[in-house]
Amino acid sequence: MRQPTTGLAGDVVTTIDPHTEADPVAILLQLLTYFGNVVGRAPYYQVEGVRHHANLFHVLVGQSAKGRKGTAAGRVQQVMKGLRRAVVSGPHERRALVRRRIDQ
Repeated sequence: MRQPTTGLAGDVVTTIDPHTEADPVAILLQLLTYFGNVVGRAPYYQVEGVRHHANLFHVLVGQSAKGRKGTAAGRVQQVMKGLRRAVVSGPHERRALVRRRIDQ
């Protein structure tokens, strides 16, 4: 399976991967979903007449107690802890953070 290694999210997955038993795809899904929940539905990317918001929904399926689904979530929570504090203060700050990330 090809590793998800594109962009900022790929950098996070690549950095975490050598230090965890969690599947890289599970880490990527958790990261994108967590980020979308933190920034909310205000930011969007428009393609023609359709607005694509950051919020996502996903389901991870694996063996109970062996699939490392919670491990992926825990690692992403560690990474996102500081971001969440910076973003929850209001929509103007959220937009500024998203713009800074896009500009980098």
